[in-house]
Amino acid sequence: MGIKVALCGVSGYARTYVNGLTQLQDKGEIDFAAAVIRNPAKEPETAADFTRRGIRLFKDTATLYRECPGIDLMCIPTGIASHEPLTVEALENGCSVLVEKPLCGCMEAARSIVAAEKRTGKTVMVGYQHIYLPGIQAIKRHLVSGRLGRVKRITAAGLWPRGDVYYARNAWVGKLAVNGVPVCDSPINNAFAHYLNISLFFAGGTFEEMMIPVSMRAEMYRCRETIETFDSCAVKVGSAEGVEILALFCHTCPENFSPAIHVECEKGSADWQDGKAWSVKDADGSVIDGQEIGSAVDRSFMFKAAIARASGEKVFICSAKASAVQTFCIDSMHKNFSISAVSPEFFTRREEDGVLVLRDAEKSFLTARDKFAMLSEIGVPWAAPSRTVALGPFSL
Repeated sequence: MGIKVALCGVSGYARTYVNGLTQLQDKGEIDFAAAVIRNPAKEPETAADFTRRGIRLFKDTATLYRECPGIDLMCIPTGIASHEPLTVEALENGCSVLVEKPLCGCMEAARSIVAAEKRTGKTVMVGYQHIYLPGIQAIKRHLVSGRLGRVKRITAAGLWPRGDVYYARNAWVGKLAVNGVPVCDSPINNAFAHYLNISLFFAGGTFEEMMIPVSMRAEMYRCRETIETFDSCAVKVGSAEGVEILALFCHTCPENFSPAIHVECEKGSADWQDGKAWSVKDADGSVIDGQEIGSAVDRSFMFKAAIARASGEKVFICSAKASAVQTFCIDSMHKNFSISAVSPEFFTRREEDGVLVLRDAEKSFLTARDKFAMLSEIGVPWAAPSRTVALGPFSL
C-alpha cells in the first residue's frame, strides 16, 4: 500500500478527485485513508462507498487531523475562498497538499501559502491538470532546448458558452470576494485558468519556470448582471525579455471553440489545442514532434505526480510559487483595470439554457487572436480600450 491520502470535499467538481483517488486505491497505489464530508446525508452513496472501502469519514478537517494522524497528502478540491486556510492548515499538520486551481484569489493568500510551505518543509502542488500532460511538457522541453530560438509571443484563445446552471452552481461563482475573502472568479481565473497558466509556463526561460509579467493591458466585459466580475476578456502581458502573451476567453458565445495555444518563436512554432492535436515545427513548417491526443481532461498524470512528490520523488509539479504567477496576473487585472458592462443591445439571451450571446462573438475573438490584438483594436463595437500599465514586482 502506498502513501496515506485524505480528501477534503466530495461534491461538485470534487467528484473528479473522488474518482481519481478511488481508482488509485483499487490499484493499490495509495492508502486512501480518510475524507471530510461535511454533510454525509447529502452524499449518501459516496459516504456508503467510502465506508465500504474502509475510508474514515469526518465532518471537519480539524477532527480528521486529530483522529487520523500521519496523512502524507491532503487533496483540497474546494472553493477558491477556502484554498489558503485549508492548505495552510494541512501543511501545519504535516501534510503535503494537492489543491485545486487556482492557487487562491489574491497575492496576500499566495504569500501566506508559500510562507507556510517554507515553514513546514512540506510541498504544495496545484491542480492545473493540463500542465502535467506529457504533450504539454514535451512542448516546453522543445521551447527551452534552443532549437526554435527565443519565444516571441503566445496566443491563448477559447470560447465556452456558460448559462444559468453554470452561474447558479455555487455561492461564489462570479464573485470578487466571499465573506471578505478574495476569489475573483471569472473565465480567466476558473474555466480558462489552465490556458493562461500553460502560456506562462511555455514562456518561462527554464523548464520549471513561469514567465513573470512586467506589463499588462486588460479588457474585461460583463453581460450577465448577476455577477460581480466578468464573462469575457482580453488580456495582454509582457515580460522584461520582450515576450508577449495574449489571452482571449469568452463565456458569452453560441458555440464551443476548444481552447488553443499558439507559440511563435524566432525559428519555429508550437501549437496545442485542448483535447486535440499538438505539434512543434521548424521555421520551414516541418514537424519536429507532435501527436493526436484524446481528451486533455486526463488527471491521472496529475495524481501520479502529486503522489510521487509526496513520497519524496523529485518529479515535476505545478508548484505554489509557479501557480502564484497566474494569481499575480489576476490580482493585477483587478487592481489596475475596470470591468465594462456591455449594453444589452449587443447581446441576446438563449432561452433554452440562459446563455448570453454577444453579437459576432466567435468572429471577434478569433479575429483578435489572428491579429494578436485587443478586442478594442479591431473595431468591436462593444469593446472599450485600455491602457498599458507597468506591474509592480512579483514577490512571494
